[in-house]
Amino acid sequence: MCQEGAWKLVPPCPVMKISRLPFLEGKGKRIARYNSALKSFMKSHPAVEYVLLDGSHRTTAATLANKKTITVLFENERDIKEAKALLKTGELLGLTVDDLMLDVIQDIQKHFLRNPVFETVEEKAKRMIKERVVPSYMISVFTKS
Repeated sequence: MCQEGAWKLVPPCPVMKISRLPFLEGKGKRIARYNSALKSFMKSHPAVEYVLLDGSHRTTAATLANKKTITVLFENERDIKEAKALLKTGELLGLTVDDLMLDVIQDIQKHFLRNPVFETVEEKAKRMIKERVVPSYMISVFTKS
């Protein structure tokens, strides 16, 4: 486990509004699975407003440790540019996204085309516990809440 207060050093995770993640045009099984999975997720999770762009491991670890995750909302290239400037000053510790929102959106679409599973971070953590792919000490911390 991390030292008390060390959790504050974890870099924020970039997100964008889920409404910016478009359905894909075209034919094919992968596109159909992606569109179906996205539609199903949005219908069953109407309160979800954001999609994670990077930091899946950080957010899952935070959830398992019953900690909140700090996020940074990207709505346009200016937001990305400002965040990357903070990297240079050390105010932000890590960021792995492209410079253009179109590229960011295409990257997340490529990810979901390979693995069309849309789930909240809490759902992912619970799935990982059920599948026993996390250490037992992490499970015990999560289940205490």
